[in-house]
Amino acid sequence: MHTILRAAILVSAAVALTGAARAAEDESGAHRPGRAAAHAALADGADLPVNPPSLPELALEGGRRADPAAAAARRLDAPREAASQADQHAAESSRAERDEQANRIAQASVVAAVRSAANDAHVAAAQARSSVAKAKGPGHVTGPPHPVPKNP
Repeated sequence: MHTILRAAILVSAAVALTGAARAAEDESGAHRPGRAAAHAALADGADLPVNPPSLPELALEGGRRADPAAAAARRLDAPREAASQADQHAAESSRAERDEQANRIAQASVVAAVRSAANDAHVAAAQARSSVAKAKGPGHVTGPPHPVPKNP
């Protein structure tokens, strides 16, 4: 309840202050010197200038017409420029395609190397388990797997 009352008081104070400021601004010419000067000139009966103001001339009539040789050169250059842009676009596109393909090949080789290393690790672990199982098994003699024959 108090918050609503405070908000209403603030809004009414703001409206009153802005209304008073607008009224003071409209009554005094000091805030708008251009408007006051215009009113003073009208009150004094200022004379209009003898020559009315005009816009400056933009260009001579001859400058407005296009040179036919330049227009023909532009028409001839347009297909050449379009072909040049197409060639440049094709070269950039093929370069991007080669870079993308090289990136895919590099990724595939990294994946293959990781898989090969993982496979080698699995094989080594299997061989180690087999060796341990043989060593623990009954009747296993430590030493070389086959007797070395002696020369007579």
